[in-house]
Amino acid sequence: MEHSMRSVYEQLDWSATDLGPRDSWPGLLRLLVDLCLDSEFPFQISWGPELLVLYNEAYIPLLGAENHPWARGRPASEVV
Repeated sequence: MEHSMRSVYEQLDWSATDLGPRDSWPGLLRLLVDLCLDSEFPFQISWGPELLVLYNEAYIPLLGAENHPWARGRPASEVV
């Protein structure tokens, strides 16, 4: 399952989000996302001043299927 979520992350136009293009992300964020996507356990990252939300496939049931994929890259304050 992680593989399919990794594909989703690779295909998303991150430049349309507040995170910007993935190749411009700090190394620490890229590392955290890789760890997140490789984990079989629910994993959510809140990044930066707006706490932008990133998560893996195992986290979707906690997030709520109705919020996926909309929540990815959005500020935590918008993701309830």
